[in-house]
Formats: sequence, C-alpha cells, structure tokens
Amino acid sequence: MALSIIAVHGLLGDWEHTWTDEGSGNLWLRDFLPSTVPSARIWSYGYDSSIVFSQSINEIDVEARSLLDRLQGVREETRTPEKPIIFISHSLGGIIVKKALILAHEMSSFYGGLLSHVHAVVFFGVPHSGSDAAVWGNFIARLLKLTPLPVNTNFIGPLQRNSSAFRDISRQFIQRGSQLVIRTFFETKKIGNQVIVSRESASLNLPNELALAIPQSDHRDLCRFSNVESQKYAPVRRAIRNLIDSALSASQTALINSASSASPKVEPTRKVEEGAATPKAKEEIQPLTSLDENIPAIFLLVLNGNAYGIKQLLDHVDKSQVHAVFKPLKYGSQPLHIAAIKGDAEIARILLERGASPTALSLEHGCTALHYAVDGGFFDVVDEILHRDDNGQLMYPVGDTINLSTPLNHAPPLVFAAQNGFTRIVQALLEAGADPNVHGINGANGLHVAGGQQFDDIVAALLQAGADPNKANPEGITPLHVVNSARSAEMLIDAGSNLSATIYSKNPYNFTIGATPLRVSVDSGNLAVVEVLARHCTREQLNMKAADRKSALEAAIDPFKSSISKVLFNAFELLLEKDKESVADINE
Repeated sequence: MALSIIAVHGLLGDWEHTWTDEGSGNLWLRDFLPSTVPSARIWSYGYDSSIVFSQSINEIDVEARSLLDRLQGVREETRTPEKPIIFISHSLGGIIVKKALILAHEMSSFYGGLLSHVHAVVFFGVPHSGSDAAVWGNFIARLLKLTPLPVNTNFIGPLQRNSSAFRDISRQFIQRGSQLVIRTFFETKKIGNQVIVSRESASLNLPNELALAIPQSDHRDLCRFSNVESQKYAPVRRAIRNLIDSALSASQTALINSASSASPKVEPTRKVEEGAATPKAKEEIQPLTSLDENIPAIFLLVLNGNAYGIKQLLDHVDKSQVHAVFKPLKYGSQPLHIAAIKGDAEIARILLERGASPTALSLEHGCTALHYAVDGGFFDVVDEILHRDDNGQLMYPVGDTINLSTPLNHAPPLVFAAQNGFTRIVQALLEAGADPNVHGINGANGLHVAGGQQFDDIVAALLQAGADPNKANPEGITPLHVVNSARSAEMLIDAGSNLSATIYSKNPYNFTIGATPLRVSVDSGNLAVVEVLARHCTREQLNMKAADRKSALEAAIDPFKSSISKVLFNAFELLLEKDKESVADINE
C-alpha cells in the first residue's frame, strides 16, 4: 500500500544531516527506510530553523502552515491525495508538526482532506511535558549547550520568550492527537551530565501512544543509524512496520475484511439486474458485476455513490425483506454506516426513508451512522439523520445512542463535534436532545473542549442548552481551568463558574495540583483570560495558593510575564480601593 512519510528536523538541524549517521554517512530515510516500506513516498522537509525558532511565535505558525501547503501541493502533483500520511520529527521539529496538525484542525475547510489522511506521528526526542514555562526554559538551555557559543548568545532570549508558546502547542496537541497512532522514541544516554529530553518529558501519556527507548542514544544521535541491522534501528524498523500494518482506515479495514464473509442470502449484482425497471437502470448497475460476488449489491451501490441504483434496488424489494437487504457485513457495518462515512447525504436520506435504522451499531467501532457522520464533520448527513417532521418530531429517533461514547474517538458525538469546532453539528445535536453535560472517556465535556479551542459560539450554545459550567473532570479540572479566550471566560463566569475551583490531582494537562482557573491561566501565559478572571476574583481568590505554595501573583513574578503581573497588581489595588470605600461608607 502506497503512503507518504514526511520527516521534519529540529533546531539547527537540516533535511539531511539530522538523519545522517556521521560515521557511516548513511541517511536512514534514504538508505534503510525504503526497504522497510517499499511502496512509500518519503520526503525530508527542510526549513531555516534558526529563523523559525528565534523570531516571534508567528514564525512557527507560518512554517507549520507552509508544511501543510507544500505537502498538499506535492500530493496533488503526484496524484496521491488519498494515501495515508505518517509524520516523523526530531526535537523541536515536533513543535512544527504538532502546530501543523493543530492548524489543520482549526482550518478544516482548507486542510480537512489532508488531515483525514494523517495516520500516525513518530516523535524522536520531542519535548511534550511541563506546565511551567521554566521547565521549557530549562530544556532550551540544555539544548543550546549542544551548539557553538555564538549561537547560544543569539538564540537564548527569543527561545526563552517562546517557551510558553511551545508549552501551549503541546497542550493543544494533546486534545487534537487522540485520533492518531503515536510512537515516541526517547534517548537513553546523557550529554555531559544531563539527558536533554527525559523519558517523562518525551511522553504524551496518551492511550494511543507507545513510548520506546533507543538503545545507547543521546539527543543528537537518537535518529541516526549506522546500518539497517543495528540494535538502535531495530525498534524503529518494527514500529514503522506496525504503523504500515495499521495505516488502512478503520472503515476500509472493515469493508475489506467483510468482503470474504458477507452473507450471500441477499444475492449481489445479478439480482439487482433482474429487478431493474428500465434498460437505463440496468446500464447504471451493470459495471458492478465485476466486483466481489459475495458483497451484497446494496453495499456496492453505496460505495459507488449510485443513488439511482439504490432506489431501483429498494423499489423492487418487498417491504418484508428490507431487513435482509440491510443485513450487516461481518464487522457490523450497514449501508447507512457506509453512507455516513462517505458523507453522502442523498444516499443517507434514501436509506432512512426505506427503513434503515439510525441506532444500529457497527460491531467493530460500536458506532451508529450519526457517530460516523459527526466524525467526518458531515453536517448534511447529520441533518438527514436528525430530520424532523412537520410537527417538529424526529422522524428517525436515535434514543440514547446520541450520547454514546465509542472506541472510534472515545467521546460522544456532541463532545467530538465541540472539540472540532463543528458549530452547526453541535446545535443540531443539542436540538435533537443530546445531553449538554455528556462527557468523553477522559471526563472532558463539550465546555472543556470548546473553551480550550476558543470555539466561543459553541460554548455559548452549550451554556444556553443548560451545560453545567462547574462540571469537573476526574482530576477536578473545570471548563474555566482550560478556557483559552476572554469571551468564553466571561460567558462561563456569567453562567456561574466557580473561580475558587481547584485541581485535585495529577492530570494529562500537567496543570499544577491545587491550581485555580486564574493560576492555570497565569501559568499558561494567557493574558486575555487573566484579565477577565482577575477582574472577577475576590481578594481571597487572588491569594489562593496551589500545592507548590504559590499564588497566581507569585507565579507571575517572571521576567516573561510582566504584563500578567501588572494585571494582577492592578486587580489587588482595585480591591483595596473598594475596601477603603466600604470602610468610609461604614464610618459615615
């Protein structure tokens, strides 16, 4: 199976030397990887990292966008737009890859097609962890010790200033990366007396991630291999082979596996031809005769987008036999599931009108057609499934399945739609009766994910539908802890969010235990949100200390957070003025 592999180097690396073993001169992307993946197209992405990482954070956004544009252009030129994509990155190159995937989510109208084919990400010594900017600052200081002194002098200031942005990119990627297969490789040797990126920092701690050690490797030679049989290359070779094995999408796998075991009780193409009402209908259906005779005709017609043929088939099937036509394949996929996966609203409407069940679950994913439609962001299909009659009642009741979490994305449709900014889908689900407080397997609900992604309109819709602004996940993180926009913060506070809420325990975001929403926003360097929260906090809330015994103001005493500390000082002064006015009023 053909696929695309794109390697992205890190700070002060380049497209060639980052991946080349100095002793042998072997560039493993060129000399070893093709034998592991014979059908792959392999690219090494080059860019001027000295500019990208030493200027403003906007340069990272620009480079990430450039990566997406160049990849999209190459895939169009080589006519490989449907092939799976695997990204490989080293060190801070992982920041570029993570940001590119975040942008692809945020700009789905431009990059949705590309994003849907990203299957996996391989990280070599990429730093992920650390809620405190100081953690990132320390990493950068260690990294720069590997470079000549003049470079240190030029880079240390800008890189330190960008450390908060690096941390925020990693935080956002944790939310966006749950659908990917992730392989993380970490170093096992020190350079001098330090490991540059520790195992803990190199791990995302996601259920879809597998972290592996590269034997006898430090940060520089983590992704360099002398020969294809080396002990160092062995875990990489195995991991990439495994990624190739899993690169077919779940829907494609289900269809392929089911082809040899589908029930022959409903005859395939031959029966369709016999029932065709007109020569034109028979001509429309005829090309399907060359396909697998064990796949029921209805599936072939759906896969080919042949709405006319589906109508002809179903018009010539007795109503008592419709259930047989819709009989699922081996993995439980039904015609309506396939239409939803393809985003074909016309065929979905035809199938629903003829009796297809919107609550039927696929055996492999435990998904209904609604789940598949939401997963693809296909509003028109969602609209057909949740269609209403003249009295405003759902024509095809979906029952409790509308709130069902599935192994496909570990979240119910509402949470997945909120996380991906599908505003119209969120509104349609809420109108159809989705629970506004429903949460995914990790405990995050719609307010958590929409607020964290700055999807203000979705936050507004959820609150209007009755979402609880104080609903916390298992670690005690409320929507106000993760909010990333001033508007959403204001809406949550107006709805009654608790500014004193504290985080109970260690969490995937690496937020400080005991932190209030204000403290988290200070740690994140989000000035706009700090301004909103500080304006609403009482003196007691401003002074609340986390487990590290620091209040928000104490955490803001940092040369890179002068604007934030100024906001907090002003908030204290305003409260003092109010206290003085209150005392004066009492004395009068």
